[in-house]
Amino acid sequence: MSKRFYSHLYMLPLLIIYSTLALFPAIMGLCMSFTDWTGTSGGIFKVNFVGFYQFKSIYSQIKLMGISGDVGEAFANTFKYAVTVMILINIFGMLLALIFDLPFKFKGFIRSAFFLPIIFSPLIICFTFSAMLFPDGPIDQFLKNLGLVNYIHGWLTDHKINIYVVSGINIWMTLGFTATIYLAGLKTIPNDLKEAARVDGASPWQNFRNITLPLVAPSITVSMVMSLVGSLKVFDLPYLLTGNQAFVINTLVYAQFGNSLYAYGTAMSLILFLIVCLLTFPMLKLLRKNEVQL
Repeated sequence: MSKRFYSHLYMLPLLIIYSTLALFPAIMGLCMSFTDWTGTSGGIFKVNFVGFYQFKSIYSQIKLMGISGDVGEAFANTFKYAVTVMILINIFGMLLALIFDLPFKFKGFIRSAFFLPIIFSPLIICFTFSAMLFPDGPIDQFLKNLGLVNYIHGWLTDHKINIYVVSGINIWMTLGFTATIYLAGLKTIPNDLKEAARVDGASPWQNFRNITLPLVAPSITVSMVMSLVGSLKVFDLPYLLTGNQAFVINTLVYAQFGNSLYAYGTAMSLILFLIVCLLTFPMLKLLRKNEVQL
């Protein structure tokens, strides 16, 4: 037998595990989104095919209630969260990477300190910030001591701001990781190019715009795509910090499953999957056009 046969044979156990834990549930979810499955209908094989009824129900609720309804608010909050995190995490991550690329004392220690939050469990981080943002907690007391009582809000309960508070916590948690991605890209830029630009009289901004930014474009692609996909699929931070106070698509899907509306929740998950694909692939293609190879 050929070596190719044995190489494929070695992949078989992993393929079986992947199919069992990922591929098969995904296909079943796709099929169930076109049924009236509620979990109490006598099993997944005793359901009725209803076509696009679940998707029409989602569209009808958004059309009827707008963003004031649960479904509309969940979709709006998901996009707010994704845009806020994707833009700010990449701007601050790039700035932090540029700082870490400079020579200064204790750089390794400071870089490790910024990277540390990504190692912690989201549960620990959420409990810590919940205690800080609780009514009359440390944040509120600090604002009271400064005489800024009018700026005190229900940080995790006010629907107008809680999604941005959760976004800020996510940015704080993943900033070091994003900076590490950009720093890895900066380390691939030859110093000769930077020195030649300085000799030619290029300002720091011109050096960054014409040399650093084009050559670090692959890192920008990786970071932008990761932050967009991760933000659109977010569940843990909004749920742990606010319960169901800050609706995003996945927390609403979880709520539908809790109400035995499995087909409805699965249809919503499929819509989220399509949104991720429709946004990610064009952005990936656009960003790759701007990549420069040495």
